[in-house]
Amino acid sequence: MTYKVYIAGKISDYGTDHLNNMHSFFMYQNELIRLGFAPYNPASDFLLGIMYGDYTYDMYFDPNAEWLKMADAMILLPGYEESAGTQKEMKIARKRGIPIFTNIPDLVNWAEMED
Repeated sequence: MTYKVYIAGKISDYGTDHLNNMHSFFMYQNELIRLGFAPYNPASDFLLGIMYGDYTYDMYFDPNAEWLKMADAMILLPGYEESAGTQKEMKIARKRGIPIFTNIPDLVNWAEMED
């Protein structure tokens, strides 16, 4: 089975920290694809907001929350503790019984046990 995995973590920041955060999202997405998962990367929406320049917070959060509700699992990027948005996403996941992981090996182990 291919598991849908929602990637969560701190996106916004200032300067190079922002770029590093974005890089982490895409690195995780790449690794999860290579491991056979179907990841959802909310940072890709952030790029649209940069391109068009007029996205509000709700325009980012609300559609991503809908993707999260369909996920089989959630994985948190390092530094997620500093993100208010990630904390809200974690509440949604817990409410829906979506397992939350802080590293890829634990996610892989979970998927193997589910199969």
